[in-house]
Amino acid sequence: MIFTSVSRLIALSIILTSVAVAQFPFATPELARNEFQISFEAIPVFESDTSIACVYLHYRIPQNFFIYVRNPDLTDPRLYVGRGELLVELIDERNVTAARLIRPLVVTRNAVPEATLLEDDLQGFIRLTVPAGTYQIYFSVEDGESDRKFTSREHKVTTRAGTSDALDLSYPMFVRKEIPKPGEGPTYVPLNYGTDALFGTAAGFGYLVQVRVEPRAHDLLAQWKLTNERSLSGLDPLEFSGNTYEIQNGFLKYVEGTDRIVYHVDPTPAPWSLLFIPLPLEKLEQGRCTFDLTLTRGASTRKFSASFAVHWPKKPLSLRTIALAIDALHVIATKEEVDRLRSFSIARQAKAFYDFWRGRDPDTTTAYNELMAEYYRRVDHALRSFSISRETDGYKTDRGKVFILYGAPTRSDRLLGPNLVPTEVWIYEHLRKRFIFTDPRKTGAFVLMSTEVL
Repeated sequence: MIFTSVSRLIALSIILTSVAVAQFPFATPELARNEFQISFEAIPVFESDTSIACVYLHYRIPQNFFIYVRNPDLTDPRLYVGRGELLVELIDERNVTAARLIRPLVVTRNAVPEATLLEDDLQGFIRLTVPAGTYQIYFSVEDGESDRKFTSREHKVTTRAGTSDALDLSYPMFVRKEIPKPGEGPTYVPLNYGTDALFGTAAGFGYLVQVRVEPRAHDLLAQWKLTNERSLSGLDPLEFSGNTYEIQNGFLKYVEGTDRIVYHVDPTPAPWSLLFIPLPLEKLEQGRCTFDLTLTRGASTRKFSASFAVHWPKKPLSLRTIALAIDALHVIATKEEVDRLRSFSIARQAKAFYDFWRGRDPDTTTAYNELMAEYYRRVDHALRSFSISRETDGYKTDRGKVFILYGAPTRSDRLLGPNLVPTEVWIYEHLRKRFIFTDPRKTGAFVLMSTEVL
């Protein structure tokens, strides 16, 4: 099967036109070791009662964590039900439980979810009050139909009650500010991926911070800097800075009865405000980041620093090994381009590889390259579906190459019989093409025999 340079360019444009907007679940530092990608974040906040210390805990549990069974007790017996239990404890420095919550979890579906599909995650909110101090977080999720369990003891949270100090700050959380409905105040929706950021986060997100200052304090200055190490792409660090913010009087108020975590603003006469700082999260590459904020009002100055990571938890497996990622380029790149990438030292290969894809990025305003992501998702599928025997060469086979270039066919038929050569026919209606593969040796190594125009 021969792919000319012209056909590579045409196929690359076909890949681009078939790319859908990607939505990915997110990961915390512990999430990399968690196959079901469960995450949580504990945010110490201030409330109108300044005598208590409060923690808002957000969690995210993928639906495929649960084992689903039919439940005849339900009104509709066709539904599948997944059941589990969530346990959260805050343990003080004396190893005594200061706050504890047990919550049953129930998820209903019309069908059992497939492990490879990106389902809406189960998200939830928990409010815990404790004396000011530092606490170890015990977070556990158990499935009710199996011995499947996720447990974390690695994180700590430090709480404190609000003070009368000028410019007192809470810990920030990533949120998206939504356009309010007529007659309502702003709505904030947490990103909720374990205090970190998601690679490819849409524009419109930023940090939300509680600060002790009147919203009419026009002399308040907020200067921030965001540094992105971009360690995985081999590029130099990125820096962003600004001084824009939005401020509103009040405290956060959790909105009950929604399938996501939503906050409104509860106005209060106390001098507490919510500071929303828009950040260019969509421009961040994978790697570590630091956020520095300096608030100044008159003679008072308060500095704050936070660190977080940018993760891509659904990153294609074929993109996680640079040698494999470069080798898989041969479907669209010339032999000279692939050989050039291979000639670099290991330290320079990553940068050269990402430079190759940056030159083919359909949207350079964001760090997330939709074309590259779709390409390597197809490479992953080719590896799983078309590799022969124990070889990991599915992307090198004829079926793998066609799939990478054009995606899934509109229809595929397999012709089998005792006296027939095994044959597969892939039809792409939108391309008006038909690809015919045969397996003359009956080993599973299908070869492209002809391409027909419909």
